[in-house]
Amino acid sequence: MVVHKKSKQNLFAFDTQGTIVATSGDDKKVKLWNVEKKYITTSCDLQSPCTALKYANNTFLLATGSLDGKVKVFSTSPALKLWLDLPHLHSQQITSLEFS
Repeated sequence: MVVHKKSKQNLFAFDTQGTIVATSGDDKKVKLWNVEKKYITTSCDLQSPCTALKYANNTFLLATGSLDGKVKVFSTSPALKLWLDLPHLHSQQITSLEFS
C-alpha cells in the first residue's frame, strides 16, 4: 500500500473506531483509508503541505494544520467535506492539534 507517493513526510490519525486512518504529507493531500480493505475511501487537496492531523473524540471530524498556518476541519462521513476553515489562525506552521 503506497500512502503518499514521493512525500517526505507522512502523518497518520486513526478514527475513534480504528476502522479509518487519515494520512497526509508534503504532497498537499489528505486521504482516508479503510484499514481492513486497504483502499482509499476519499481524498482531498490542500493549499499547503499538511503538518498536523487530529480526529475529534467520538465524532467524524478531522482537523488538519498546514505549513502556511491554516487550520481546516473536515467532516469525514461519508466523504471529506470542509466543515470549518480558519485561514489565518497562525503566522507560522501548525505543528499539533487538539480538541477540547
